[in-house]
This record gives sequence, C-alpha cells and structure tokens, in this order.
Amino acid sequence: MLIYQWVQEKDGESLAMRLRREPELKLALMVEPEAVEGVWRAFGLPPQRAQDCMGGGATRFESDEGYDFMTISIPPLIGQGQGFHRISILYRPRLMVIVAQRLPVLEAMRKQHHAADAPEEELEGLLYRFFDRLTRQDILSLEAMEQELALLEESVMMGAKSDYLAKIVDLRNRVMTLKRYYVQLLRLCQDMEENENGLISGRQLKRFRILTRRVERLLDTADSLRDYVSQVREAYQSQVDINLNNLMRIFTVVTAVFSPLTLIVGWYGMNLKMPESRWDLGYPMVILLSLAVCAVTVVLFKKKKWF
Repeated sequence: MLIYQWVQEKDGESLAMRLRREPELKLALMVEPEAVEGVWRAFGLPPQRAQDCMGGGATRFESDEGYDFMTISIPPLIGQGQGFHRISILYRPRLMVIVAQRLPVLEAMRKQHHAADAPEEELEGLLYRFFDRLTRQDILSLEAMEQELALLEESVMMGAKSDYLAKIVDLRNRVMTLKRYYVQLLRLCQDMEENENGLISGRQLKRFRILTRRVERLLDTADSLRDYVSQVREAYQSQVDINLNNLMRIFTVVTAVFSPLTLIVGWYGMNLKMPESRWDLGYPMVILLSLAVCAVTVVLFKKKKWF
C-alpha cells in the first residue's frame, strides 16, 4: 500500500509509527518547508539534509548510505509563477519525502493518485511520474519561444518600428535560463540512472533512461534556440546598419546638391567688381542658375539610383 499526501509537522510521529508497524506500507509525503524539521525528527532522517532543503543552490543529486537526496531548482518558465521553485526529495526504501510549495505538478499527481481508477504503484514509479510530469509539456514551451522568435525575426526583416533590442535580450535571458536548467536536470537524471543504492528496480530504471533521453532532446532544443536568438540579433544589427547607411546616403545626396550652390555663394560673395553685378538681370540669372544646378544634380542622382 502506498500513501501519497501532504502532511503537517504534527502528522510526522503517527505516520512514522505506522510505517514501523505495517511492513507493506510505503509513504510518499509532501512537506512544505515550514514543516520540515518536525517530519525529519519523526522519521529520524539525516539532519544535514533538512538544512539542505531549507537552503538555496542549484539542482544536484547525492547518493548516501541507504538513501538518495536530490534538489531541483525549477525556473519560473517551467514551474509557473514568479521566481525559482526549489524542490527537495529524499528517497529511501519505503519512504519518499518531497519538500516543496504546493506546485501545480504536485497537486496534479496527488489527485491522480487518489482517483478511483488509479493503479497501485511503487515509490520509484511515483518518482518517475514526478519527473515525467515536470518535463512532459516543456517541448510546448520551447516551441512557443521558437514561434515568438520567428515572429520577431519577421518583424525585424520587414523593418517595422519597435524596441527589438529589449525583446531580443529578454528572449536570450529566458533561453539561457532554460539551458542551464536542462544541463543540471540532465546530470541529475544521469546520476539517478547509475542507481548506486539499488533503490530503483530494473523495470523502472528503463523508464528513467527514457526520461534522460527526453531531457537530452530538450537541452538540444534549448541550444538551437540560443543559436536562433543569435541569428535574430545579427539580423537586427544588419537592419540597423542598413537604416544607418540609408540615412547617411540621404545626407550625402543633400550635401552634394548644395555643394554647387555653396560655390556660387562663395563666388558672388567675393568683394570684387564683377561685370554682371551691374547687369539688371544679374540677380534673376543667379537664381535661375542655382535652380538649374539643383535640378540637374537631382536628375543625375536619380539616374544613378543614389536615392
């Protein structure tokens, strides 16, 4: 018989006594962080592991004499909500203690376990189901990020006006967070596969190998997304360079158009007596000459397709 439920600190003693009385009983207990010390004392669990549950740190796995201990730091993209979610699991024969807040994945497992048609399962099966649920929908999150990147790349290439740099940086940070998470999760799965304490049966061990392959694929997808983000950033930078070149070309054309006019102004600005200065039509002719120079320059540039 397997009992899988949330427990309070006051429930620890009675459950520990029942575990000693009933050889067929197996316990999978979910404990919130504030109830860890009482449950740890009731079952005589290693005190240092209680401190590890309360502390921070990255995902890790340790196999000690008679038990396995692991911690998982789930990023908000996977665990939902704000900030990282820390889950600690101590696993030994007939007992598994999960220290965590009431996350949706744990609540879903509890409801499934208590369903009327739920099959009887072993502790290692429950442990596998936790990691299975934890990673089952991750590919959808990664595909959503890929679609977001594709739309962003399309907007960049179309030249739409937006704050692309902030979006690219945000996507890069999210992808790198997932990549670090999958690297650590893959190491944890590989450590569980080694099964140093022999706590996982051969049949369940095959399922954990499948889980490891899944995490490897998720890591490969996260790596591909990281490369995709780099490509989008390069496309954005290229678009910025193109826009800058267009702007500089406009300035160059404007400068070229007004350069002959500057020459005319300089010529007639000289303090010299010119014959045409005494001509009645001199001023209108200078105006016409200036307009003609501008027109010829603009037509010439258009033929050259400089703008």
